[in-house]
Formats: sequence, structure tokens, C-alpha cells
Amino acid sequence: SILATGMRVSPSTILIRIAATLICLAACGISPVFAQQGLASDTGFDSCKQWTIDRIEKNHIKLKGAVECKRGDMQFFAEELESWTDTHRVVVSGNVTFREQGAQISADRADFNTETRLGTFYNGSGFASVAAQAKRSPMGGQEPDVYFYGDTIEKIGFDRYRITRGGFTTCIQPTPRWQITSGAVTD
Repeated sequence: SILATGMRVSPSTILIRIAATLICLAACGISPVFAQQGLASDTGFDSCKQWTIDRIEKNHIKLKGAVECKRGDMQFFAEELESWTDTHRVVVSGNVTFREQGAQISADRADFNTETRLGTFYNGSGFASVAAQAKRSPMGGQEPDVYFYGDTIEKIGFDRYRITRGGFTTCIQPTPRWQITSGAVTD
């Protein structure tokens, strides 16, 4: 790496400088904001971690920077999360990952209701478990996971999704042996 002064600096020197800066920031009390019990109830989640937090209004909070929020078995990871606690709505953006038991969806952004656990993911892909164990036979069988993608993925029920301009498969090969694609699919 070449700095503006024209001097070469090794990657290990850069890492040492970054580590030293982080240690200095921590010594000064500057660190990621970790949700206290009061903040967790303000966001509608059991716990949250993020770099910054802004209260926009009484029931509207914005979390920014490496956001991780958890409620029961449901988790969101993103760069930014806005929460409206009076309506249980969250809008999540930037490298969004949503996890709950047996399913994961990654997307550019999402609009989600934490109470009903329903919402829409934009430009996303994911997987969901459809069987506890694979039923294998010489003629094929039921694979345990389904993989899906779409311009929009709507979670419309506990284990139901509507995919728009996308598809799904149970094949795990890089080029699936089969897949279903459509303008809209509901499973």
C-alpha cells in the first residue's frame, strides 16, 4: 500500500495502526453502543448492538453500523435498522440478513413486522428447511432444504413465501439440476 506521502506501508503495519486506534478509542470510552434493557424494549427487540442510535420520535428509533437485533429466535443483521415500536414495523437496509428457526433470507433491504413476523425482502435470496431429514431413495426424494431467490420475497405466513420474479430449487449444485422460475410463485 502506498500512502499519500509515497511511502510503502505493509498490510501488517496498517493492521497494527488500526488496532492501536481502536484501543485508544476504547480507552476514551468510544465503542459500539450496546443496547441496555430499556433500549431493547424501545426497539421492539430483546437485544440490539450497533455503532450509533438516534431517537427520531417517541416510537421511532434508527440504529446504524453493524446492527444486530434479536427477538426470541428471530435475528436481523444489517447496516441500518429503523424501528417504529407502536406499529411493530422495522425497515432494514444494507447487507440485510434475517434468521429464524429453519430459515435465512439475505437481501438489500426489508420491511418487516416483528409482531406478526411477516414482511417483504427486496432483491433477496435464502433457504428454508422443509423436512427434518432428507427422504432418500434410488429414484430421488425430498431434500431437507429449499433454496430461493427473487426481486421480492414476501413472508406471508409461518412457513409460506411469495416470490416475485425469481425461483426456487432443492438442488445444491452450483448449476441446479432443476429449478422453478416464474413471474410470481407462492409456496
